[in-house]
Amino acid sequence: ISAQTVNTHIKNIYRKLNVRTRAQAVSFAASRGLF
Repeated sequence: ISAQTVNTHIKNIYRKLNVRTRAQAVSFAASRGLF
């Protein structure tokens, strides 16, 4: 897959999690015990 495809998937995940940055996504996951 292309880099653009990966970026699109990441943006969609961020939108679903209602976050804007990777750090916010990590914080979201950590606060919910996802890792």
